[in-house]
Amino acid sequence: MRINNLHIQNFKGIKEREVSFNPQFTVLIGDNGTGKTSILDVVAIGMGLVVQKIIPRSYKSPRPLHDNEIRKLKISPNNIEYADLFITGEFQVEQEKHIWGIKKSMTNLEVNKEHPKVAWAIGTSIAKNLKEDIDIPLMAYYSTARTSRVTHDQVQYGKIGSRTDGYLGGVNALIGKDSFLSWFKSFEDRALKFDEDKTLYYAFTQAISSMVPEWTDIKFHWALDDMLGKLEDGTWLPLSNLSDGYRGIVRLAADIAYRAIKLNPHLGADAVKETAGIVLIDELDLHLHPKWQKNIVQDLKRTFPKLQFIATTHSPFIVQSLEADEIINLDGYKIDQHPNTMSLDQNAAFMGVAHETSTVLANKTSLALDYLKILEEKEDKKVERERLEALIENSNDPVFKAKMQLEKLSKFGIE
Repeated sequence: MRINNLHIQNFKGIKEREVSFNPQFTVLIGDNGTGKTSILDVVAIGMGLVVQKIIPRSYKSPRPLHDNEIRKLKISPNNIEYADLFITGEFQVEQEKHIWGIKKSMTNLEVNKEHPKVAWAIGTSIAKNLKEDIDIPLMAYYSTARTSRVTHDQVQYGKIGSRTDGYLGGVNALIGKDSFLSWFKSFEDRALKFDEDKTLYYAFTQAISSMVPEWTDIKFHWALDDMLGKLEDGTWLPLSNLSDGYRGIVRLAADIAYRAIKLNPHLGADAVKETAGIVLIDELDLHLHPKWQKNIVQDLKRTFPKLQFIATTHSPFIVQSLEADEIINLDGYKIDQHPNTMSLDQNAAFMGVAHETSTVLANKTSLALDYLKILEEKEDKKVERERLEALIENSNDPVFKAKMQLEKLSKFGIE
């Protein structure tokens, strides 16, 4: 299952926009307020309609459309005027394409209804396959809260459960207890006590090691009640003690792998690599060091090759790792070559940033160039000194000012 395109009218700050997605990886870029997260939210609403018919104990969508997400035309102390919302999207399951839609008005009762029957039908069809060894799609949304430090009670010993557990909490973009920890704790315990088949256990740990090569081995520590990763030097690190960026990658890889295994256990060792579906990630670069930003797209593609990823980012390092057809620039900038052949300067310009260096450094560079230009000019020495002194005063960096003073002394000597 994947999503091919969306047409959005009057959702949050989006007046109207059409988006077509790459079948494997799409990254949305653009300035704040251009609608990157809103597009993820719309996809999540569509996925929620599908999941609504798969999880029998839920009759409401796990990611419903909220009234306050309808675009507001006018706001006054006594009144709010809403626009009419209209969304259509195209899901593709195998070779079949399914167009679903939602239409809602806050003022016209005749269109104050949702029309998600096609998405519901996809969910109903998936639900019929739950008792069979038929692959079902993964659907998950990881918001910017995914790296938050989760405070939880003791990790519970997980029950075997059902395949639908792989959908619980998946598309509502909320952060909660790490379900994969309960599964990992109980699975490892059963495997050790009863010598159960460890195929799914290894599929899970290998997915994490693929994303985090520094973790050469992974275990659950009962006294610490936490997952541990072993480094090449033999050091063991608890998940809860990692930095936000490091922990975010481990939790992302672990949660996706856990959901793939729960949904398609019949695939055995190939459950992680063969599970298809849609994964949304807001701010893919969140808390990541640039060296990980450079590799994360390729790591996700390699570890989860059958999943369709749709993400947002502000990182030129991530953009540089993409193909041209994997980028949607919501600011309207067009690219005429592969971003992986462009410099960081060029990618930053494509993202609407004049230069990837800071404003402070750019100003300092400009000041230095002006200073050198004056030193090379031949004019009245008094005028030159006055101009140089004025530039020196414009800098608030004492080291930089001292260097400029030395350059002045080398030309004019001590006054």
